[in-house]
Amino acid sequence: MKQTIIDQITSDIGGPDAVLDSIQTAMMENIDEGYCTECASFYGNVEPDARRYACHVCNKKEVYSLTEIFL
Repeated sequence: MKQTIIDQITSDIGGPDAVLDSIQTAMMENIDEGYCTECASFYGNVEPDARRYACHVCNKKEVYSLTEIFL
């Protein structure tokens, strides 16, 4: 299942290079984009170590930072 989520996020963001750019930016600026693994919505800025934040769309605690998902 995790591979499916990674494939979906990679496609949504614009490919592997865009994902790497996003993670690199997160590490340098200490902010990252959140992604809900339940409803597949992007959440906005979260800490790079974000796990199980409540989603503003589906209200499930399934928002993770892209860094957490990909690393």
